[in-house]
Amino acid sequence: MKTDLTKVFAIMAASILPSCATRVLEMQEIPILQVRQVLHPDSIEVNLMGVTIHSSLLIDKIEALRIDDSLHVLVYAGLFGNNSGNINYTLTVPDDVNTIVFGENKRIIWSRIESGSNKCYQLRIKGMLREERCDLEEIFEKGKEQNMIARAKIIEAHYMMPFQVKEISKIPQVEIQLQGSVKNNTVSVERIVALKNKNILHVLVYPKFTFHKRSDSYDLNYTLRIPADVDTVTFGEEEKIIWARHSDD
Repeated sequence: MKTDLTKVFAIMAASILPSCATRVLEMQEIPILQVRQVLHPDSIEVNLMGVTIHSSLLIDKIEALRIDDSLHVLVYAGLFGNNSGNINYTLTVPDDVNTIVFGENKRIIWSRIESGSNKCYQLRIKGMLREERCDLEEIFEKGKEQNMIARAKIIEAHYMMPFQVKEISKIPQVEIQLQGSVKNNTVSVERIVALKNKNILHVLVYPKFTFHKRSDSYDLNYTLRIPADVDTVTFGEEEKIIWARHSDD
């Protein structure tokens, strides 16, 4: 009897194992495939997230094969796998790779294009363009400026956009109005100090961090009355000249 059961189990295993073999998933088997690109100063990462429509399949492995100037992403799934049916895979794109394709059908999900001096990076889902980002250097420069503003102890004139200086009165004393919004959305104005040094008035604006910043109002809206013996007004530690007295004032 024991021998007969062993034979039965062997036959059952032989009939089941072929259907348990892993296979490559295609785009249509992952209805919502999220492709996100992360741009670093010296590299580009692409992250893939999604869930297979087959509740009985588990993700066994994911690999990215290099073919010429393309990366070929293959997702293997089967009844037995190392993970769930979820896909969460990040790959670094080499400098000489121009496209990333998915599945054996090789659907393009990411591509690098050049237009003149601009470098652009496209995300495509099921053949449709979802995102295009260009001017990579400009993106990084903007990020560095945001970090610089966040760490600043004094707000400089070029940290605000727009930054306006208006002369609103001359009698009995000259008054100027300063207006501007800090470029960083987490930084606003805490206090303003005007220090007089001989015939120069130095304006210093101190920052504060905020998580509920209004977008419809200026961070800086300050009226400054200029003493009669002051000829110049400067702004920030960089002492940018924002007002000078004319001979007829």
